[in-house]
Amino acid sequence: MITKCISEMKKISLVLSVLLLVASCRKDTDVFHVDEEIIIGSSQWTGQISNFYAEVDDAHQSYTFNAAFAATFRTTQQTEFHFNPYAFSTEAGVIVDGSIHFDVLQVESRGDLVLHNISTLVDGQVMELSSLYEVEALKGNLPLRLANGEHLEFTFPTEVSPTHQELIYGDVHQDGVIFSSADTQGNSSISPTEIFDEGEDVWRMAITSKSNQLGWFGCGQKIDAPEGTTTICVNLPEGFNHFNSAVFLVFEDYWSVVKLQGSVDGSFCTDHIPVGAEVKIVSISEREPGNFYLDFKDIIMAEGLENVVNLQPESTPLNEIMVWIQSI
Repeated sequence: MITKCISEMKKISLVLSVLLLVASCRKDTDVFHVDEEIIIGSSQWTGQISNFYAEVDDAHQSYTFNAAFAATFRTTQQTEFHFNPYAFSTEAGVIVDGSIHFDVLQVESRGDLVLHNISTLVDGQVMELSSLYEVEALKGNLPLRLANGEHLEFTFPTEVSPTHQELIYGDVHQDGVIFSSADTQGNSSISPTEIFDEGEDVWRMAITSKSNQLGWFGCGQKIDAPEGTTTICVNLPEGFNHFNSAVFLVFEDYWSVVKLQGSVDGSFCTDHIPVGAEVKIVSISEREPGNFYLDFKDIIMAEGLENVVNLQPESTPLNEIMVWIQSI
């Protein structure tokens, strides 16, 4: 009876989130239903979690400039980017001029981190983000990079102090976007400044920094763990595994998300989580092509032995999963 009540409460929570946020849904998606004849553990378990990420609308903002001149542009979230003349080259190192095109993705929420398969566990510590971007530059269809010795300066409004902020760089791997501190790459220039908020017509506190690469980069601060850290493992039912599922810890008090390392037996684990942290465990799966599953649970990370949580993913329409994730 208790298990049934908990399941019903989860369904109610999910439905309420969808109703509140349906207007912000990224794109229309077909609603899929479960084939009741599919048996757990059968050969028909052919889903791939990569199909879920392929459905995410990146919502890039686009800009076009002449690479022979210095330029400044600003996102709708009031982040300002600046580059020098002749700051871009081909992957082969040939400096370019003339028209170049930028695509900028600005990540804004915990839900965005989950949707873009991002973990903020950096160099063995959980990091709270203050900004995060993916920037791509093209000349025609030719990918560009920053020329040797050049950088892309970015300034973003924030109330956080720059004192303990770090510049981080991300690399795309099979398991998602993995970040490392730029300190190990000889670049840690972060300083306070101000930026004019054109929407509100006021000056705001801001942080400015410089990235010497395109792709993923941003700023954040590593979270202290005064009570130490602990391990958590999440178990999914038979047939759910690292190939068709992903499990995330979404922090209640920080702009932080940690992805757990999965295995073939449906166990997902991670270390270095601060004791006492309030987190929401979220599992996302595609059991069969087009059939998606969701479960979640709130816990407080306990001290001592590893925290073990069992989840029971339930069939959920993809568009409802997307909208719910945006609400967390």
